[in-house]
Amino acid sequence: MRKTLLLILSIIALAACSHKPTPQQLAEECMRKHAYHPDELKVLSCNSVLRPERTKIDTFYHISSVEGTEVSHLYSWRDVKSVSYDSVRIETRHFPEHYYCCATIECVNDCGEKVQGIGEVAVFPDGSAIMFRNYQDRYYGSIADTTLAEVGTLTDVRDRIDLPNDNNGWGLRQMIVRFHAPVEL
Repeated sequence: MRKTLLLILSIIALAACSHKPTPQQLAEECMRKHAYHPDELKVLSCNSVLRPERTKIDTFYHISSVEGTEVSHLYSWRDVKSVSYDSVRIETRHFPEHYYCCATIECVNDCGEKVQGIGEVAVFPDGSAIMFRNYQDRYYGSIADTTLAEVGTLTDVRDRIDLPNDNNGWGLRQMIVRFHAPVEL
């Protein structure tokens, strides 16, 4: 009798421990919390991709002059030979490990109409989940921002450079410097 009771308790304990919700289930639960009508939310499909923890470092140059043809006064040049800069800014962002879950959903909006859309959720390894737009707000912002007064000239630059109008003279390195294909030996 004792052995049978111990065996039953062991099976119950094992079953309780082995049921861990999948990232898709956690994402669906998170979307339901943010839905206008949670009972009307239907997940038509959902996939998840594990994105490992990483640190992203971006380098920006404050452009003082460009040797090339200015196409417009809004930071656009053609036939660029070199770019001179007077400052360097280094931005560091840290992205924690998470499952990026993207679901096609059908739900009822705040007007009571049935609509289809996309739900994006970040699910962390500990089982917590947040809407992906909140993940972006929290982690896409710069964690460390260092600006150095440094004068220099970049000569291995793109022939055409177009920078966003709202950059205040700062250009992202990837938008200025040429990309090189790997050399095969």
